[in-house]
Amino acid sequence: MYRILFLGPLLKHILEQMDLYKTGAAPKLWLYSGHDDTISRLGMAMRVWGDIYPDFSNAVIVELHGDQAGNYFVKVYP
Repeated sequence: MYRILFLGPLLKHILEQMDLYKTGAAPKLWLYSGHDDTISRLGMAMRVWGDIYPDFSNAVIVELHGDQAGNYFVKVYP
């Protein structure tokens, strides 16, 4: 479980950019790249999968969606 703690700065940055996007102060698209360790830990931190390593050239897609009422939600595609 301690391995997930190393993702703190990345998760913080993702959440901060989502908050900024809601106010119109951030770009629409952010791309990150990393090794299998990073992608695996990101998936574990988001509770997308268990303690597994992803396949080679795998990706995790995180999307922020909003409706006309100003409600936002996140979709995660492992």
